[in-house]
Amino acid sequence: METVPIFPGGILAEIPILTGTNDSAHMGLQVINQLSDKFNDKDYIKMEESNYYKSLSAEDKAFFDGKDIYVSRVPVEITPQSATYQNAINGMMNSEGEAIKNGLQQTGQSRTGTPVELTVAYNPTYGILPDLLEAFVDKSGIGTTGIAKQTGQFVNEVSNARGSYGSNFAMHSQANAIVYNGIAYVQTTTGFQPVGYYKTGEINSDGTPKTNVPTFVSFGSPINVDDMATRIAGKPNEGGLEYKYSGTYTKPNDFVGEVLGGNSGNNEQADLAQKANILNAYKLFTSDSPHSTYICENYADQGVQCGYRR
Repeated sequence: METVPIFPGGILAEIPILTGTNDSAHMGLQVINQLSDKFNDKDYIKMEESNYYKSLSAEDKAFFDGKDIYVSRVPVEITPQSATYQNAINGMMNSEGEAIKNGLQQTGQSRTGTPVELTVAYNPTYGILPDLLEAFVDKSGIGTTGIAKQTGQFVNEVSNARGSYGSNFAMHSQANAIVYNGIAYVQTTTGFQPVGYYKTGEINSDGTPKTNVPTFVSFGSPINVDDMATRIAGKPNEGGLEYKYSGTYTKPNDFVGEVLGGNSGNNEQADLAQKANILNAYKLFTSDSPHSTYICENYADQGVQCGYRR
């Protein structure tokens, strides 16, 4: 996580967002390499030449070395032509560059030699206290923040645009609360497409139409796995979408996942000792924090969707 000081201006900027007003700093950043069909010099800039890269630590800068990564010069609008299969939403206290790095890792696109296509729905940071207030609103359920509404709309726009080609959403930390509330918000407004919208034209072995519904995965989540599964994969009469949920994954001693979310390991419930271990909170601010880095490939055998897909 980026170290961001607490500024009164950050708290003031957050107040409208806490009450449901759109976050003007929210944007979609598209990340590709030259193997992507979307690549062109006009719309994309080398990551190392961008301001996002310049703000990174030396360690994070090294992550991009030799990877031939490009980022969109301006925020992208979601269309059938621009929408990508892999999408990531970041948690608290991340700069744009950190959100890009984490998104590449969480969607399994860190290797060279294969196409890279990722859209990051950037959750802006305003400092630790404003970010905590925002997270509290969405986690507690007392309201729906502006960023949650925007992220729910992002998920809807991408899944609509991709249709039967499929889409995957990797959510880290606070992003899970944002998406959880964002989905609920969209369900009360425009609504999501039913499962039938994602028919591929093929037939399953049992004679039913094959569908390619959107998939979601949670890393270090402050929302419990059961609640997240109900919201995404549950029946419509349960408030769900009947989409695919690849699960909630929590590293040992990850304070956010274990204490706040009550999660443990691969789709398991934290025990009482894990839930009570508030001392792990300090690890959130260490260089080797178990909360910071989640690698998609480490969970691929659990059904998590990793890597490029056209």
